[in-house]
Amino acid sequence: MNTAYMFPGQGSQFSGMGANLFARFPEECAQAERVVGYPIVEMCLERDASRLDETRHAQPAIFLVSCLDYLDRTRGSARPDVVLGHGVGLYAALFAAGVISLPEGLELVTRRAALMQQAIDGAMLRLVGKNALSVGDLLLRHEYADVAIASYDAPNEVVLSGPAAQIGAIEPGLREVGFECLRLHVTGAFHSRTIEHLRIELMRSLVSHAFRSPSIPVVSTTSGSVVSPEHLVEELGYQLVRPVRWLQTVRQLSDQSPEIEFVAIGPGYELSRLAQAIVSPDRVRT
Repeated sequence: MNTAYMFPGQGSQFSGMGANLFARFPEECAQAERVVGYPIVEMCLERDASRLDETRHAQPAIFLVSCLDYLDRTRGSARPDVVLGHGVGLYAALFAAGVISLPEGLELVTRRAALMQQAIDGAMLRLVGKNALSVGDLLLRHEYADVAIASYDAPNEVVLSGPAAQIGAIEPGLREVGFECLRLHVTGAFHSRTIEHLRIELMRSLVSHAFRSPSIPVVSTTSGSVVSPEHLVEELGYQLVRPVRWLQTVRQLSDQSPEIEFVAIGPGYELSRLAQAIVSPDRVRT
């Protein structure tokens, strides 16, 4: 195993993303706009990113740009040995592995994003600090039972998720004990049990979809194991309510294959930054 391609999740979107790709893939872009039903390319390129930051638009746009970037990078060159995705990035990983086509993926991601857009009264908070991985104990001590770690991103970085009122109540105390805190631009408590009802609804819509077998391994970032075709619907559903174990998954791949290189695909540089905090920076490429 030599190369792992990493696909980003929500939060990686930015105004102007995909500008270097859209002209190279006119057919795919036209196809994408037919599937989603709105000018997704124009939305990616407009200066005002307010529409792009909405969950219902962000996730399909990230998926599209990630897939086009993958097609561009692998045109005439070798494919990766393994793929993994952060949150909605799993869908781009499934595209890269041949499990879903571009139109299928856009349809599935658009449905997922519309469901998650319904989540309200939730909040997510990024914490950076030397004791970030032990913040769960702090939450328990202060009886914030509905606040959970939504993502283990790096040795000193996690994301919390929960009801907006509880996130707001605990944030000052977290700052006092030395954590850097950054609110994410979402209205739902994603990757937590708060949106369990959306997980059920998503799985109901996925169960009838005919997925193909992967041509390269797709690694789950909720369990760290290779996703089997038999359990793909469960993986896609439960990743909504379970934490993203990015730190643990990257470490595991690195331990299994000490020479493996991690390549960030798609918009933004967040996954490169996180991977460089987990493994040697010279093993991470953009």
